[in-house]
Amino acid sequence: MIALAQLPPDHFKLALKTAEAQLARNHELRMEQERSRVREAAAARSHALLAWGLGAGFVVVIGMITAAVVVGLRGHVWLSASLSGPGVAVLASLFVLRRFDARTANNARPARSGALTNDQALDGV
Repeated sequence: MIALAQLPPDHFKLALKTAEAQLARNHELRMEQERSRVREAAAARSHALLAWGLGAGFVVVIGMITAAVVVGLRGHVWLSASLSGPGVAVLASLFVLRRFDARTANNARPARSGALTNDQALDGV
């Protein structure tokens, strides 16, 4: 093998340009691999958060509906209506979609008051 010191200057410059280009390609490959690893980690974290949100939403909704049935059977109609009303849908959307929509919450208020007045009418019969 010929030592670098024995190469003519033109060959030495060409060897340096080739080595520099190869180092740049290797660096770009490592950077892309790192970006890909970060994207995969973010996707895995997002999936885990979504799965936990679905589970938590399911537990909260089932708990509220169960509590509404139990409380309703004991004669507390207002509390039962409050637990089983549109608030269940709002909480489920909060956990599952991971966002709070003010329009949905505002739309739930008239439905809740309507459910409470209907329960009062049933008590009078």
